[in-house]
Amino acid sequence: MHISEDDKLPLSGETLAEYVRRRRAAFGMSQAELAQRAGMHLQSVGKIELGKTTRLNSKSLAGLSKALQVLAQYLEAVSKGVPIAAIQQLKICPRCWIPGIYPSNKILLIQM
Repeated sequence: MHISEDDKLPLSGETLAEYVRRRRAAFGMSQAELAQRAGMHLQSVGKIELGKTTRLNSKSLAGLSKALQVLAQYLEAVSKGVPIAAIQQLKICPRCWIPGIYPSNKILLIQM
């Protein structure tokens, strides 16, 4: 299954609950599968999707980012209600990045 980059972006006005639910559905995952892949408790995923949790700790942020195959910045922005327009084009400094390792914020150069 191929998911375009545009499908990964949060929609305008989308809440964290709606975004996580939509991304999970795009992969055909159950909440239990998402929880397992993200290294979270099932109840935590349920609370996020019900809108009872709107802040993510660093572990949840990293786990959801990996499991849903989206940038952690997208999850942070949608949880704060911030538009994503400024994060749409990312470039990686090739001299700073080691292949096989997920690029950190320090080596991502954001084009605005």
